[in-house]
Amino acid sequence: DKVVFMCFRCTKDGFDKDNAAVAQLESLILPWVSSVDINESKLSANSQVSYLAKSTKYSWLQTDSFDLNPQQQFVAGSNQKQYDLAVSLNGDIQSAFEEGKTGNSRIILVGDGEFIEDRFLSQYPDNLLFFQNLVDSVSLDQDLIKIRSKGVTDRPVKELSQAQKNTVKYLNIFGLTIIVVVLGILRYWARKKKK
Repeated sequence: DKVVFMCFRCTKDGFDKDNAAVAQLESLILPWVSSVDINESKLSANSQVSYLAKSTKYSWLQTDSFDLNPQQQFVAGSNQKQYDLAVSLNGDIQSAFEEGKTGNSRIILVGDGEFIEDRFLSQYPDNLLFFQNLVDSVSLDQDLIKIRSKGVTDRPVKELSQAQKNTVKYLNIFGLTIIVVVLGILRYWARKKKK
């Protein structure tokens, strides 16, 4: 069972606020992302796992066959929750080639490999910033990451409830009309009072 999202946008709430590589980011587009699961039994006592990016709480598991058409009408599953989309592993890591453990290692895993391709970088420059921060986090000082992240300008619209969406919709439809009518009545009343 894997989670597959089509062109998923990770917003500020989905980033780990305690990790300098992603704490200042505003947005990340992961075009064909899958959730990342950690097998806790394979970790050593001093291994630390932290998430870098998570999905929203409205995500669900897709267990049957996948329809890859992004224009389809999606039906939400019953098990909606947040899923890890990018994780960081620090500490002793068991070698996959039975060569013992590597001391004080770091692995970063993102559930999508296409987010860094040229065709997405030209449309979503925040993806490059995310990638550069990940590279810097394993090789450079954390303070340099904070300096680069201050230049982020993408400010995605915050998620609204259905009631808030309806309020904004009807204010846009009827708000200006009501204001014009009220101003017209006030002006008519003021003219009538003058006479």
